[in-house]
Amino acid sequence: MFEAEFFAKSGPWWERRFFGCSADQFPLPKYETLHKSFDMVVRVQAERGWDPSNPSTEISKRLFDRVGTMLKPSDASDLRLYCALGTALDMYHGADGFLRVRTHVVLLDLTVRRDKVQRKSVIFRKSDKSNRRIGAVAEQIASLLNGSIYNNKLV
Repeated sequence: MFEAEFFAKSGPWWERRFFGCSADQFPLPKYETLHKSFDMVVRVQAERGWDPSNPSTEISKRLFDRVGTMLKPSDASDLRLYCALGTALDMYHGADGFLRVRTHVVLLDLTVRRDKVQRKSVIFRKSDKSNRRIGAVAEQIASLLNGSIYNNKLV
């Protein structure tokens, strides 16, 4: 397999397309609890050049905007997409990022694997980058956020 062909099918390639960086660009973090991992992710956004309220890549922007259209306007204005690549949340808790409305969170797992099974995160495959598939993933995320917000429980 040619190197370029392998790279185009790899996880780091998909992470770069979605977040503009990949986990392999960062040193291995020390273990943190889930809650401390969320706090760390929020703190490192600016130093990584990521704005949670205005995603900068085409694919992340399309997903973010689609989710926002499926929320009440007051909730959509509070929607944030955080990049967790290379953090304890990614390395030890299995989430590449998360979408948040105030205290309500949906974990996001980017993958190129077709056989990956959804557990605690919504899976966003490289093959989901078409408009139709982005809509389906956005609907799943919005449904989880709306259910959490309006049932007043954490996802």
